Amino acid sequence: AGGVLRLHDGKSPGKVLRREVRHIHSGKELLVIQERRVEILRQGGVERSSIEVPAGVTAAARLRDGSLLVGLEDGRLLRVGAGVGARGFGETDASAVRRIVEGPRGLLIVGYASGVIGFWSSRGGGRLQHARLHGAIEVLKLSGQRLYAASDLGDTWVGDLSVFSMPYCELLRQLWQAVPVVWDRGLASRAPLPLGHRCAR
Repeated sequence: AGGVLRLHDGKSPGKVLRREVRHIHSGKELLVIQERRVEILRQGGVERSSIEVPAGVTAAARLRDGSLLVGLEDGRLLRVGAGVGARGFGETDASAVRRIVEGPRGLLIVGYASGVIGFWSSRGGGRLQHARLHGAIEVLKLSGQRLYAASDLGDTWVGDLSVFSMPYCELLRQLWQAVPVVWDRGLASRAPLPLGHRCAR
């Protein structure tokens, strides 16, 4: 707490834009995290909007629908913004949130100080899966269908997220082909496609 955000032109010491800054996240917009609010700034430091948040926010990301996902020191995740209200997510880690990235189809990806990388659904708020690195997560970057992650101790991980972009029926057909069995009376037995299912056509 107590940091200062300055705008530098390369010549002067820099114009002070904000004081009491806790964290800054840059992208298409600049998210300036203060004690109980997040300011969203355009290039040049012009304020676009400001959203009230709980105390203890350590990371934030602007989502495609215009809402804000914030992560707290205790690991909680909250979606806030106009028309959203404060909505939480389940099965969060108990360490500080370090990075937040929005993936395909409402997938929310969160990196923690503990090294956990969690994946949540923006619709239901449930956790879908997770990975773990040694050290606090410092980098979370999407490139195409791949997620690149790195920790402050140099551990790295690359994840293929293409499954989250697949149409429902295409994903089911791939699963049926890879695992063409059902559990029947205590035994695994080979089974044909479920003919009544719309994806079997």
